[in-house]
Amino acid sequence: MNISEALKKRGVSVLHKIFEMVKTGQKADISELESYVADMVAEVASGKPEGQLVLLNSGDDSDYAVVHSVNVAFLSIIFALRFKTKTDELHDIALGALLHDIGKIGMPDEIIKKPSKLSEEEFLIVKNHPVIGAKIIKEIDSLAAIVPIILHHHERFDGKGYPDKLK
Repeated sequence: MNISEALKKRGVSVLHKIFEMVKTGQKADISELESYVADMVAEVASGKPEGQLVLLNSGDDSDYAVVHSVNVAFLSIIFALRFKTKTDELHDIALGALLHDIGKIGMPDEIIKKPSKLSEEEFLIVKNHPVIGAKIIKEIDSLAAIVPIILHHHERFDGKGYPDKLK
């Protein structure tokens, strides 16, 4: 499956804008994000399942979070299609994947960008990002459907995930 470089790079640009708006306390205008998600879902859904999927590579640390989120979104759509997910659900899956780590924007850079293993204290701080992200997204009425994706993206089947240790 070949996904256009232009679409991947557009995703990075759109997410940078959204993250910056949220980080600076501005009301996030999600119209560009909504348009991007529609294009993303359409391109992936129309693609052939054969071939090579080439994900974005982060050029530097400042892009890591958004590049990761764009890659997660593409993979999420691909998996959802493989599981025969209804087309109308793909939009929310892609949006949730794009914004799954939005709660990290309030975390200290020295923790988020730390190249080595986090201390227990640092990891406890990072483990709050799903709750913080869910609070951010709850403020945007049109994104209510993706709050559970944001909140529970680190849960595990065995109940050892976070924040709610769901099984």
